[in-house]
Amino acid sequence: MFSERKNFSMSLFLLLFAISLLSIAPSQLYAEELPQELLSLVRKAGNADSDVERRDILRSMAERDDLPPVFKRDVGELADFASLWVNPEKEVRNPPDTRKRAAENGYLCYFFKYRDYEDRYIYSKIDHSSPLYPIALMYEARERMWATFQSGNLWNSPDRGKNLGLVLEYFRIAARAFPENDMVAMHLGEPIPWERYPNRWNNAPEWAVLQREGLEKLADIITWWIDERMLENGEFGGGWGDDCEMYRWWVPVLYGFADPKISAAQERFSRALLSQSHHENGYTSKMSDVEHTAEDTGDTITPMMNIDPDNPEWSGRAIKIAELFDTVWSGVNEKGKRQFKSTYFNAGSISDDPYRACDTPRHFAALQPVALYWLRSGDREAGRLILEWLDSWVEATAREGDGKAAGIIPAAVYWPDASFARKDAVWWEPKNNPEPALYRWPVACSWVTDMLLQAWYISGEDRWLGPIRSMASIRGNWLANKAAGEPEPGSLDWCASRMGSTLSGTLAKYRFLSGSDEYDTLLSSDASPYVRYRLNGEMDRLLTALRKNAKAVSVNFEGFTSEVRHTDRVMVWPSRWLVTGGVDPEAASINSRMLYGMATGDVGDHSFFPLNAVRWLTPPREIAAFVRETGQVFSADLFHFGEKERPMAAELYLLPKGEYTWSLSVDGRTIPGMSGVLTINGARTKLPFTLPAGKTVRLEIRPKG
Repeated sequence: MFSERKNFSMSLFLLLFAISLLSIAPSQLYAEELPQELLSLVRKAGNADSDVERRDILRSMAERDDLPPVFKRDVGELADFASLWVNPEKEVRNPPDTRKRAAENGYLCYFFKYRDYEDRYIYSKIDHSSPLYPIALMYEARERMWATFQSGNLWNSPDRGKNLGLVLEYFRIAARAFPENDMVAMHLGEPIPWERYPNRWNNAPEWAVLQREGLEKLADIITWWIDERMLENGEFGGGWGDDCEMYRWWVPVLYGFADPKISAAQERFSRALLSQSHHENGYTSKMSDVEHTAEDTGDTITPMMNIDPDNPEWSGRAIKIAELFDTVWSGVNEKGKRQFKSTYFNAGSISDDPYRACDTPRHFAALQPVALYWLRSGDREAGRLILEWLDSWVEATAREGDGKAAGIIPAAVYWPDASFARKDAVWWEPKNNPEPALYRWPVACSWVTDMLLQAWYISGEDRWLGPIRSMASIRGNWLANKAAGEPEPGSLDWCASRMGSTLSGTLAKYRFLSGSDEYDTLLSSDASPYVRYRLNGEMDRLLTALRKNAKAVSVNFEGFTSEVRHTDRVMVWPSRWLVTGGVDPEAASINSRMLYGMATGDVGDHSFFPLNAVRWLTPPREIAAFVRETGQVFSADLFHFGEKERPMAAELYLLPKGEYTWSLSVDGRTIPGMSGVLTINGARTKLPFTLPAGKTVRLEIRPKG
């Protein structure tokens, strides 16, 4: 916090408070003038460093017997709400001892998801002339902001601008009344510094310094959530359906490194969620759309299959999901192809609503653990089911109809006639869910292309590349001949203009698996900075991206931790508030995908057909790892920022079976004792070594002979 902000005098507070009253057009003044003592306590509450401190001040005020009636009513209501904000005790579903500790410490919080904040008493009834009103606005600004972030229908509607505009106005009123409040100032663009990690090695390359900062700060955020928010029942406070999504931004340190605390927290959470009664049949018993029902299993089984791959529990759960797909969720449509029958289903049944009777790219989430199981085990039955399903997507992509052009992956394939739209909808936006943006084209199409690529990789059959090739051709033609202006929605040009990020990861994976340069022109337009480096050694863009990521983690730790109201939105505050809200259009966001790629060598997304070549069996602290080459050869640079040498290991995933030579070198000279012969005889091979401190070390593994 900024200590110099704490030296404002009472007279300045009163002056600013008077200005704030003029700015918010009071409807009436208090009948009695409040004594200076109460105004001082209000000022202290408004400028408090934490919500716990503010709650305690308001509670102590509310318990007094000498308050004017209107003020007593208002402070009582506000104190109750401040208590709810810190710990909504009515919503906590945990044993009494957990609830009691949460109320006392202000840590373990079950974040609420109210939708009626405009009608809440403290926002609508506390008079504008009250000195408490700016505190109420402080809460409303944050609640309205996070509700807008959370609701897809709010975020994707014209009301977004209105809501964010009100949030900005409310924060400005609060800032005028309470100029020492650092949290309010942070929301108005005055960042709270986040101390950098010291670097004792002046010879550390820039990429290593920047990446290390990103990895450690990401680990800091994760461990904060583990230490401060993880409940005794395993939740993180946002409810199972939102908490499970947190692992997605943990991936750079969860998959890239081996941190015992972080891995244990993921295991604890996964087991806790899957032990709930609604999961006793291998998938949730709650009836909802696939985007929500698939999260509970996809976001718990998948990470555990990556960090605990030898445990049969996780593969067994994947097999159970395959059985449900075969017997409950899918059937053969009128085109003779297997597909999902509905968007809404659970462990025992599917919805009979004809408007929900469709298969979509979002459905791939339901089979995410099955896809990973097939990739790692080669199980024929799992492969048969997935290939039968993928065949329907190959057929549907090649076919035109309902306004969809041939060669475009559809947004929906309806059951049972395999059409692309119902009579009152368009092909690119199926009306299968109250939140249309969740299924609007091209959402999740990259999962389709990645799974088609996995099918090609495992089977060796080029037919699975058909949709990838047609989409790439359409994209390439558009880039070469695009016209000015916005294309007509649903048209071929409209699709081409929106598929760059959908295809780029899949094409990058294909490029490094096949060695073919046929899509290098597309990749030069759409690929990530890390892929550009892997293609042509282009370091400038990668360094720019690393600098931007380091900027994102140089300030506002609170924006990723204590200020977060919804656990599936931990990473969004800089982009959705500072940038979209117009507070700081240049604000940077954490780029976890880049950190994951550099550390593991994966040139695409981790969700489907992951190509992470390595996991470094060491914590993500005081280290940077830059995978430079994968395939028949593995090469990576490492820098250890500690004072002493570091024993560790590399767990290798992608090298073909055979004999290899390996070495650790500095400036081209092999480190004594750090070389030898390595036998790759399975999906995972561990290579132990000792990393010296303060030196850029190259690890190289090449075929022997």
